[in-house]
Amino acid sequence: MTVDLEPKGDGRSHFVLGPVEKWVAGAIAAACIALAYWLVSSVQTLVTQAAVTNTRLSDLSQQLTDVPELRRQVVELKVRVDKHDAEISELRTTRNLK
Repeated sequence: MTVDLEPKGDGRSHFVLGPVEKWVAGAIAAACIALAYWLVSSVQTLVTQAAVTNTRLSDLSQQLTDVPELRRQVVELKVRVDKHDAEISELRTTRNLK
């Protein structure tokens, strides 16, 4: 197990790892690469889920824009039903008079 700092002829130093240190550095690099891959795939999954959620929210908001029109139609139908109920009750009273 050696880690050496050897001077070069041009005044710079050269960092040298021993065989065990090379394996340790390789294992750390492999772990960092695996962690980076996991992180990128997790972020991509989150982005995909966010896109699906945005699409669903867009669909819901589009459906909710129809709510006032539906409410108006329900009120109109209720008025019609009330009118028909009144007519039916009038017909029943007319039949009873005969």
